[in-house]
Amino acid sequence: MESRESTKARILEHLQSGYCLTVLEAVPLFNTIDLRKYISMLRKEGNSIKGEWDTNMMTGKRFKVFSL
Repeated sequence: MESRESTKARILEHLQSGYCLTVLEAVPLFNTIDLRKYISMLRKEGNSIKGEWDTNMMTGKRFKVFSL
């Protein structure tokens, strides 16, 4: 099982590579459903991670897209 610090580092690397990330995308990529917790930890460390709301056009449900 991957450590919390390792997962956090991989998430930051993913965002630094120019990719956006949603909670649903984080499940298969990083084996976590706690993306918001990792984003919070990374922000507390001084990373300027943006979170913008988007809407699924088929279901009308809103979700956040995180990016640097």
